[in-house]
Amino acid sequence: MKSLDQYANEYFNSNLNALHSFYPGLRVEVLKRELEIYLFGVESHNGKRLKEYPFLQGHHQKAMSFFSSTDKGIPLSYITGKAFFYKNDFFVNPDVLIPRSETEILVEDAVGFLKKMRNEKGNPGEDLKVLEVGTGSGALILSLLSDLDFSVDALATDISGKALEMARKNYFHGQYGIHPETKLSFLEADRLFFNERERLTFDLIVSNPPYIKFNEINGLDKDVRYYEPKVALSGGIDGLSKIRLVVSKSSNLIKKSGKLFLEIGFTQTREVLKILQLYGFYNNRVIKDLGRKNRCIISTKI
Repeated sequence: MKSLDQYANEYFNSNLNALHSFYPGLRVEVLKRELEIYLFGVESHNGKRLKEYPFLQGHHQKAMSFFSSTDKGIPLSYITGKAFFYKNDFFVNPDVLIPRSETEILVEDAVGFLKKMRNEKGNPGEDLKVLEVGTGSGALILSLLSDLDFSVDALATDISGKALEMARKNYFHGQYGIHPETKLSFLEADRLFFNERERLTFDLIVSNPPYIKFNEINGLDKDVRYYEPKVALSGGIDGLSKIRLVVSKSSNLIKKSGKLFLEIGFTQTREVLKILQLYGFYNNRVIKDLGRKNRCIISTKI
């Protein structure tokens, strides 16, 4: 009797061109891993479950549902409802952008900054304050907090109420090992910006805002442009409108000498540095991603 593993191999080989049109570079191992997560909730060592389970009627129906979704090019993470980022799995759905590995460098450097500031201050008497603008699934802020061995006071914002629901779900249902005294709150972004006059101030602000030019959306991979939320992708006509908003608002929400960690498009470095300077930020460093492309700017409020 044919196993689930054998069926997945046959499906992949017979639909290779169509699959690669939706998922460029997709490997059969990745497809089978996602199928296993979809069927069983977790992946096993070397796909053991798929090899052991025969292609029975009960699994047939659910497996066919998975392959029907891949035939349409639906992102694999939306099919399984999970995406891996940094060190953990996170719940995702079409209301939030699927977290990318490029953003992990932002987490690593932000964690390093907070640890350095904590060591310099010793026991400051109050927790360092961290803000994420545009939290989406919450993957970035939760990954950051999970790497700290001390408590902080954190706030995650988004303009989308549905995105905040997903971020809360990840926070309350995930197992991230966040310090028990860390406080994390969620707030719709408009309410945060409305309360600027209350002078909420933060030691660190992190953001991965939409930065793709509007006329470049249609050039993205099919699974991205058809299924991921446009509000989380489009940075307006020049790709900089949301970056301008984040920088301008951050200038009123960050403490003097506080740090802003901002993810950008790799062609936007010069323009974003000008925007940061305009709003009173000093450029510390431009970080490259694994592809050696400019991906994140670290700046200090002066």
